[in-house]
Amino acid sequence: MNKQITRVWSFSSDSNPNIEYETLQYTDGKTSCNCKGWTRRVAADGSRSCKHARYVDMGTANVLPFRQENAHPNLNADLAIFVISGL
Repeated sequence: MNKQITRVWSFSSDSNPNIEYETLQYTDGKTSCNCKGWTRRVAADGSRSCKHARYVDMGTANVLPFRQENAHPNLNADLAIFVISGL
């Protein structure tokens, strides 16, 4: 898997402001996140979701307090999956 990342959002944890989660959006429009909600919960159909990815999917991430950055050109989906899954 080598999907290109188009955008990255950083969200502060609600319970600990010293922790930040990254939500990635890929060229195909799909999202992923490295928060516990995303990494620990899997629906029966194999899909994953969390509030951060839902904010991005709904288009409301841009109006929330967060830090948005352009994806680093050398960041790829293989690295993101490694970080997200904790493997």
